[in-house]
Amino acid sequence: MKRFIAIFVPALFLIAVITSYMTFAQSYEWTENTIIAHAGGGIEGDKYTNSLEAFQNSYEKGHRLIELDINMTSDGKVVARHDWKDTKDQTYETFKNRLYKDKYKSIDFQQVIKLLKKYDDVYIILDGKTKSPQAVRTLYKKINVYTKNLKPRDKKRLIPQMFYKQDYQLLKNYGFKDVLYVIGRESYTNQSLAEFCDERGIRAVSIDKTFVNTPLVQTLKKKKIVSYTYTVNDRSTMKRHKQMGVHGFFSDFVDKY
Repeated sequence: MKRFIAIFVPALFLIAVITSYMTFAQSYEWTENTIIAHAGGGIEGDKYTNSLEAFQNSYEKGHRLIELDINMTSDGKVVARHDWKDTKDQTYETFKNRLYKDKYKSIDFQQVIKLLKKYDDVYIILDGKTKSPQAVRTLYKKINVYTKNLKPRDKKRLIPQMFYKQDYQLLKNYGFKDVLYVIGRESYTNQSLAEFCDERGIRAVSIDKTFVNTPLVQTLKKKKIVSYTYTVNDRSTMKRHKQMGVHGFFSDFVDKY
């Protein structure tokens, strides 16, 4: 009996480990969620705060896909921020010591990692505020400092948004498992886009709500590629996009669809 237990218990442990690995090895399981909390999610009527309060509020509302805008301060620190319209002084010290809109706590990338670990069922979409492939390389080189030692099950819950086709290999080289391809900065046909994504295993794209159309969405859908539109805050638009075949939405204030 003791021998049986000695063999049985380790076997159960091994099965548990394998099951856990298989669960977290799956790609694009995050697309089960249809709403992405945009820029941390709206809070108290405010958008684009990328704040600690917004993130926590979105999580408490049930969001498990939360997008954060990722930017750099003037002294090269990686932080969650959409733009710098409220201040000409973009230093890290200013960023950390000033409340956004005088009431919200700012998040730097070190804290992004802490939130990822604290909320172990959340996926964080990274929206790098870049305007060129070179800027993408610069940003993700810095991001890699924070992410290179993450456990695989944590790293896979960071989903970079990809704006340029040439960035795909860069993101893969930095160990990101899934990407969300934001289409619109490069020319494509419906078919060429679907084939590009399918050949590389990209299973999710995001489309500006003003450019979404049924032929595009359906061509992607035939390749089992889901579409998210941005940024949608009214259910009538969501309903219309759903009829086109759109899978989900970036939203500031709509919590469920």
